[in-house]
Amino acid sequence: MEKVVFTTLYHTQGSSRPNKSPWSIKDAEAWEVFKKAYIHEVVHCKDGIIGELKLDYVWMNDDCEGLCSFDSYVDDKSGLLKLRPIGKEGEQFAYFPKINKGTDKWHGYPERGNKVGKRLAKYWVDKKFISLRDYKLIRQHRI
Repeated sequence: MEKVVFTTLYHTQGSSRPNKSPWSIKDAEAWEVFKKAYIHEVVHCKDGIIGELKLDYVWMNDDCEGLCSFDSYVDDKSGLLKLRPIGKEGEQFAYFPKINKGTDKWHGYPERGNKVGKRLAKYWVDKKFISLRDYKLIRQHRI
């Protein structure tokens, strides 16, 4: 397995970079969100189209330019899967732009659902990773 380097340096609450979306979760939790996307990134991209799937998980975005992920939990009262906010502004998704292998560190940042592609969001619904309600909210750019 290749060595993976991940940094939250540019997107932490204490960052002096005002144009960066800061995480509201701890570095270790951001790492878990990244691992969810990276470990399950099993899609081969050809001309921006999702290709053959090798596992049950797809985390590469439709444009093949980066990984998308989220943190979720099961609500005790409703029993439904809920998205957990991970960004300081209430963002519920994370985006990890594609890197040059061997030269860059993986990094990611909290993001609203506007970076999540239609095919990826539909796949998450089909696999019951997110609810149909959340899918609709993603498509309407409301979360």
